[in-house]
Formats: sequence, C-alpha cells, structure tokens
Amino acid sequence: PTYDEINSLEYLNCVIKETLRTRTPLPTARRTNLKDGVIGKYYIPKNTEIFIGISVLQRLTEIWGPTADNFDPKRWLDPSLSKNIINLNYLVPFLNGARGCIGNKVALAEAKILLGMLIRNF
Repeated sequence: PTYDEINSLEYLNCVIKETLRTRTPLPTARRTNLKDGVIGKYYIPKNTEIFIGISVLQRLTEIWGPTADNFDPKRWLDPSLSKNIINLNYLVPFLNGARGCIGNKVALAEAKILLGMLIRNF
C-alpha cells in the first residue's frame, strides 16, 4: 500500500492514535527554558529544566472527558475533540518542534502497515 492509502484508513488511524495516547512510548520529556518567560501563570527563569508529563496529559479528564482511562478509538472520530487536540498539541508521543522525533512519520507508517497486515491476516 502507498503512504496515502495507509493514511486514508480512518479507523486504523484512530486505533493508532488511541494506542499512542494510552500507551505512550515516551511518558515524560525534559526541556530547558532558553530565556526568562512565563508559562501559564508561572515565571520560569532562563536555564530552568522543565519536565512534561506526557502520560499525564494524555489521561486528563479535562481534555479527554470522563472516559480518559478507557481505550476508545472512536473518540478520534469526534471532529471537535480532534480539532482541540491538534491545536493544543496534547497528543505528543513523539514530541513536536526542532527536538521532536525525526522518524515519527516513518514509525507511524510502519505501525499502520503492521496493524493493517495483522488485521487482514486474521
């Protein structure tokens, strides 16, 4: 299958996203603040190490609703939820930006191909 064909399988994409949300490969991330600044209501001085609890973010009921602890791929079919998550970068198993995983698209494509082949053969 081509990359476009793999990405056109909507429910398969939902299963992969939900798997990464509930079983994130990177539970925490560390970043260093490069300049003095404010995050939310907190002042963060330059060179402060910031730890991001990715696995916590991906299970917050404030973001994911009352079923945050459940494996529910159908949640990704809700356009309002998907829009909020994309805009707020709450699904970050590979991180974003300059220090994000450079192989994230390859890893996602491999996972989709593997899962698709497993489903097809059973």
